[in-house]
Amino acid sequence: MGEDFERLRLLTHDLQKIQADGRQAEQPQLTPTFDEVVIHKQELSAPDDASRRGYLQRFASKDLWTQVMDYWRANLHQFVPDPLDVHKSDYTLHAQWMLALKEIAPRDYGTLLATWKSEHHRRSNLWKAMAKAGL
Repeated sequence: MGEDFERLRLLTHDLQKIQADGRQAEQPQLTPTFDEVVIHKQELSAPDDASRRGYLQRFASKDLWTQVMDYWRANLHQFVPDPLDVHKSDYTLHAQWMLALKEIAPRDYGTLLATWKSEHHRRSNLWKAMAKAGL
């Protein structure tokens, strides 16, 4: 999706880690599907993680976490893969992204779902993948 998207993912991951460090360990993950599908938490690790997070803790505005999540809530629907872009009729990734969208922006999920129902009603494998994801 591009370098800027990767930077946003990394920033979000770092801010999530900072937020999690401030919460109690037993508190559940707030956005598990979003974290797994969009942010790819398990893939983002680098030798400079601690340094970068330390910089964010010292110099970032206190509301940066809120601003970043507001951005995701307002714009995630634009990143959801289009069902027209599919490989071998496997819509698993599309369904996972829709699940992430539903998790953080339910209204946008409903709007996009209605559009998909109208434009992609004949894609039976899409609807099977959506059902399998619990959507």
